[in-house]
Amino acid sequence: MVDICKSVLRPVSIAYLPRAVPTLILSLVLYLGFVSGAFAGAVALYVDFSNTGPEDGTSPQPFNTLDEALGQATLGQLISLSAFASHETPTITQAVTLTSNGGTATIGDLSSPFGSGSPYEALKITEIMYNPALGKAEYLELQNTSARTIDISGVYFSLGIVYTFPPSTILTAGQYIVLVRDTDEATFISDYPSVSHAGVYTGALNNGGETIALNDPANNVFLTLTYNDSASWPDLADGVGFSLIIIDPHGDGSDSANWRASSSDGGSPGEVDITISIPGIVVNEALTHTDLPTVDTVEFYNPTGAGVDIRGWFISDNRSIPFKAKIPNHAEYIIAAGGYAVIDEDDFFSAPGSVGENALPGFRLSSHGSDIFLFSSDGNDNLTGYAHGWGFDGAENGVSFGREITTDGREHFVAQTSNTFGSSNAGPAVGPLAISELHYNTLSNGVEFIEITNISGSSVNLYDDSSGGDTNNTYKLSGIGFEFPTNQSILSEASVLIVNTDPTDYISRFGDPGIAVYGPFGNDPLATSDALSNLGETVQINWPDTPDEIPASSGIFVAAYISMDKVRYNDKTPWPVLADGTGKSLARLNNTTFGSEPTNWEDSTPSVQPEVQVADVIFSTPRGFYDGTVNLTLSTTTGSAQIRYTTDGTIPTQGSTLYSGTIVMTSGTTGNTPIRANAFLSGYISAPVETHTYIIDAPTYQKGVRAINIVGDPQQSLYNPNGVMAINNGAYFPALFNTLQWGPYTYDTSQPQLDFPGTTDPWFDALGNGIYPLIGATSGTNGATVDGTAYSNPILTGKIMERPASIELLYPDATPGLQENGGVRVAGSDFHRPRYAAHGDGSGDWTVATSTSIPEATLASYLKFSLRMYFRSEYGPSKLTWPIFPGDLLQEYDKLVLRGGHNDGQTPFLKDELTRRLFLDMGRVGVQGTLVNLYINGEYKGWYNPCERLDAKFFQSRFGGSTDYDILIQSADLGGEIGLGYNINNNTPGYEDATYLPQVKEGDDVAFQALIAAAMANEAVPSVPNYDAIAALLDIPQFIDYLLVQLYSGNDDWPNNNWTAARERVVGAKFKFFVWDAEATYLSANINRNGIDHFPFWNPTWQSQGAGLKGEFTP
Repeated sequence: MVDICKSVLRPVSIAYLPRAVPTLILSLVLYLGFVSGAFAGAVALYVDFSNTGPEDGTSPQPFNTLDEALGQATLGQLISLSAFASHETPTITQAVTLTSNGGTATIGDLSSPFGSGSPYEALKITEIMYNPALGKAEYLELQNTSARTIDISGVYFSLGIVYTFPPSTILTAGQYIVLVRDTDEATFISDYPSVSHAGVYTGALNNGGETIALNDPANNVFLTLTYNDSASWPDLADGVGFSLIIIDPHGDGSDSANWRASSSDGGSPGEVDITISIPGIVVNEALTHTDLPTVDTVEFYNPTGAGVDIRGWFISDNRSIPFKAKIPNHAEYIIAAGGYAVIDEDDFFSAPGSVGENALPGFRLSSHGSDIFLFSSDGNDNLTGYAHGWGFDGAENGVSFGREITTDGREHFVAQTSNTFGSSNAGPAVGPLAISELHYNTLSNGVEFIEITNISGSSVNLYDDSSGGDTNNTYKLSGIGFEFPTNQSILSEASVLIVNTDPTDYISRFGDPGIAVYGPFGNDPLATSDALSNLGETVQINWPDTPDEIPASSGIFVAAYISMDKVRYNDKTPWPVLADGTGKSLARLNNTTFGSEPTNWEDSTPSVQPEVQVADVIFSTPRGFYDGTVNLTLSTTTGSAQIRYTTDGTIPTQGSTLYSGTIVMTSGTTGNTPIRANAFLSGYISAPVETHTYIIDAPTYQKGVRAINIVGDPQQSLYNPNGVMAINNGAYFPALFNTLQWGPYTYDTSQPQLDFPGTTDPWFDALGNGIYPLIGATSGTNGATVDGTAYSNPILTGKIMERPASIELLYPDATPGLQENGGVRVAGSDFHRPRYAAHGDGSGDWTVATSTSIPEATLASYLKFSLRMYFRSEYGPSKLTWPIFPGDLLQEYDKLVLRGGHNDGQTPFLKDELTRRLFLDMGRVGVQGTLVNLYINGEYKGWYNPCERLDAKFFQSRFGGSTDYDILIQSADLGGEIGLGYNINNNTPGYEDATYLPQVKEGDDVAFQALIAAAMANEAVPSVPNYDAIAALLDIPQFIDYLLVQLYSGNDDWPNNNWTAARERVVGAKFKFFVWDAEATYLSANINRNGIDHFPFWNPTWQSQGAGLKGEFTP
């Protein structure tokens, strides 16, 4: 019998340990038979299901599973179980009984149908069709791998896709169950008529790979796996038509070696996939860039111990399209054990063969890069599930690629020192430039870098210096998205440094290394990566070949980029593991041998920055709200380091205030203070900057909700002269709705001040500055003289207008606050951006206008800037993981929008937030939001609405998939200036003068225009075929819910304005509509308004008074 100490369990029968209670600690006594008497003096064994350290049965090295503890336990021995932070389900193979005040409960009763810690552990994912062939169905197969029946009702996917198994979902022993993507159900039924599927899921499996997680009904994760489309995973499962089949359902579901491609095209949903043994012939060498009389050539190698006949197999330059050419019926393609066979373009281009009566297209290999793959066949032109090959980059003329196996077991395909068709490969070519040092996974305040060395006897120009070349085409480093500037070179045996920060800042921090310094990473606008992966990745030096005219006679010249040196590093042995996060670098032992060979590298002290770092600065008082005096002390465990700090938002340097004792803060002296601190010591990397803000004696109205505080350099990150809100000179002129709009002009103060429209009151902007006619203007802005010194950063968009900042989440109670670093930008539509007020230094409460004669709803709200915060690896973690929104549906965000509420001067955010939450409560995907007070550098700015942003990453996070999205918004084009895309004159028009056309935010509007055409066709001639055409492009049930919430709220600024529609850019995907900007709701004048009849969104001329989806028109 077992006693519960300090029982926290309800007296109910339980089948397994509840991990959902994070502080659950149970003390159990093992029940191995009839036991009587006390158990005093028993030595305790400890089980911590979240522990990954070594176990020997003693504390503090606990067992990972109860089963391990039971294996060493003796009669009457005490076992303590901790479920804290666990992501594992304990397996129990012996009966254990708990006794509480309410009676007896049993865990893992051997007489139960489960006999295990969790009744769901037998449920495994056994087949994944994540990237089906074009026009085919995506599906997922699961199996009950146990010998008992299991009930999986209420089990749901928490990652990957969206699906919950309905009540009474029972799986017998060994039974399979198949789920199909909702957009592919009809296709699945047609392609697999004999296979029953249990349901359809929403979202999509990511074609590039992702993590799938299954939760039990009590929200405990019991299964996770991560698949991928990288080189080690079966190529045939990635868009060719085959599925992933698990080899051992009880093995590691995230190990590529535990998966294979299905034995046949289309997979085997709902049944066992028969394993077919196929000899592993490999593509061993390929010549891809040739000029006649030399032709493209491919070599195959048979590494097996027996001869293999590959006649009738297929070869292709596209891993997703196997049927390009067939291996001829020649004896030479019966490859002896250890032998080679060679094929060239005379066969795979000039005579590619046929399948049945259909001639195959054939192919030539591209000198700019492509694929080369071999696919097995059964002799009857059916693929049998084996493929081998590789993708290759641009190639130098006459130089082949060859297969190279390194000591970590990885396969590489790299340029060879010579061509050796029909025999073993010559080996990788290296140089004249080589990656000589690589510094990844730095200390927390270190900087990533790559050192490149010229190993030749001549200077190397870092641009195309060939005859007929383009000198603007410069060398690149793939993997970090870096492109060298023009007119650069490296002298013989010299080195250069590429750093992941501004080179000037790097030299300022670490001193001049005595070699050229370039940076930061990610300066190539066509690249996608901007940091070295802590887990390992491929980095290579690419040089530009002489441009080719592509296509011929087109007048368009494109340069192939060719790899000069390739390093595919890793953070696991046999790679030097001390280079992973300890401050050391990977240093190359021999710059002339292959860069991806692990034994050619050692861990070493970095050549250009210290190996050790000052310990973090410790704040004695947590950030947050305080009443009275705050006494703050700062410290670091690095003995003689000096602590420097600032109170104005700037980054502390060695010239900042030296900490010498307690910092005393009161509301009467220092006010709300952001303390940013760093510690410095010669020969050390400085400590990371720590930011803590203290809000002292805040008024009650500022304590009603949580607060967000943005801290940044006032002059460089936030305000004038270079911050995101910097507005220098210029003037404001009358615009739509009696608002004021900024332009690069100057006031003519010799003329009378303008009156506010409809009054005789002088017109002032929100900061109290008078509004005058513009110098040189004849009417409005016509003829106005442009001030060349004037600029407005808020009207500019994109990453170029992003600045570094700290963001804090502060709680008005004693809850510890949170902090993260990120990038800040101004947010807002093209209508709002030129209307933001010019704050200069940003001081003052943004909710209080200096001018009281201006209605707040039309002007004063433009004191408040809407902002965005971005989270990327260049600042810190690439995702924000705060519990910031109610319900915490995601808790992982790469950006946040801080909305200022410019169109709602009466009840800012309340109606907008309510309407969006109603949509969420209807069970639909939508934007999460909350309400906060905003501070900037500790100064109160007003009431704000943080929320998510509707973009492709948002939709991918909710619906799955990795493909792009078509995203369109409706936002009235209301006129303006300064190149913002507005399209009317200066007569202050109303809505009747505006242009109402959907705007493409991402993707294109091809599919949306097809939806509009279908809706208008149904409006003109209502019919079932026309309705079906709409239903093929629009998620009608979701659209109905969208209409219901809009009509229920009486939205006055919709649908002629303020809607967002999105669809994944894949065949069969449908548009969904999303609530956004719903502040013009719940007004008495609109309570009976049916806006859908007044402004049908699918009519681009906005002249019709009917709706293509009105109930009386739809079948």
